[in-house]
Amino acid sequence: MIDLKQWIYSGDMAAWFSRKGSFSVEAQMECICCAPHRTLGEKLEGLRQLQDESGAEIVSGRIKALDFLHRQSRQDVPEENSLFQAEIFYQGDREPGLPMIFRTARQAADEIKLWIEELSAECELGREQYHGIIKMYRKEDSTGRFFHEKNLVVRHDGAALFALNPCYRKQVQLPGSGNRQYGERSGDSFPYWEITWEIPYPSGTIVTVDKNPFFPSTKGVLVNLIEPDEADFAGDRYNQWLLCAAHAYTEQTHGMDVINLLDDYVPFPCSVELPYKQYISAYKGKLEDKETWLAELSDLIQSDKSCIRIILRDRRPDVRYRREHDKKRLAYVRGLAAKENAEQGESNKERTGGESHGHSKK
Repeated sequence: MIDLKQWIYSGDMAAWFSRKGSFSVEAQMECICCAPHRTLGEKLEGLRQLQDESGAEIVSGRIKALDFLHRQSRQDVPEENSLFQAEIFYQGDREPGLPMIFRTARQAADEIKLWIEELSAECELGREQYHGIIKMYRKEDSTGRFFHEKNLVVRHDGAALFALNPCYRKQVQLPGSGNRQYGERSGDSFPYWEITWEIPYPSGTIVTVDKNPFFPSTKGVLVNLIEPDEADFAGDRYNQWLLCAAHAYTEQTHGMDVINLLDDYVPFPCSVELPYKQYISAYKGKLEDKETWLAELSDLIQSDKSCIRIILRDRRPDVRYRREHDKKRLAYVRGLAAKENAEQGESNKERTGGESHGHSKK
């Protein structure tokens, strides 16, 4: 079996998976392809080693697909029907500036590397917290339109990590007709993942999202409906919740964000989709004074995690709460009318007073 510590960013998660026993060839292949910290070249070599060990045909097919993507990412000869657009991101936030268009993927990757070096020096931020996206466009019809084929995600040094193929509209010829229509098309993407990535910590654990180039860091308290030492822990997609600070709608949420840790979307502001749970680890440092609520919430969850039901209930829209706001809105509107009438009266009084004063002098 492959060395999971090479292909899973989180050391704790790699150790937990290792204790589960052997992985199927398909699961090992997915683990290699979805590694968020390994380049396409490294993944290609890992797949070849897995192919040598297993001889599975499914691995051969994946090698061919990944090899084609790897060669695309290193393309340095312009093609008439291809264009490449480069963008820069810092922890999920897009850097300002107009996207740049290039004739080859290599040119775009080289420019991303230089761009990140300049931004890192100017802002005094680590280059490792940046990443780039190369949007690959291909002209596929006589109209001269370019269609968005895929996004290539590259590291701060320009090395390609993985690609995501968006759904896009492709012009197709209707059978027996001269008419054309546009249909949605989607393709395979790297990374693949079909593994259930559970975070192997008990309820009440204070966790942190490590600094990474894809989304911002945060701290929170983990809540499991099924604990890691219980059966079916890894089989329930809706098993885990993260309680962390909310930065929007704080009145409605009591300042707390409640995130269900599913595998098929990234719950943080993010420019790409990836197995983000690999960046979540147990926090072992000292909490700041403003984070005292995390320590007390951790103690509460450890003593009685059923309070998650109360937290979720308190976040639901309440009829009485809505009625109170309806009354506040009505009172404010009526107050606006009263203020308008009062201001109009003052204005009339000033005009009337001025005229009377003039008349008395006569």
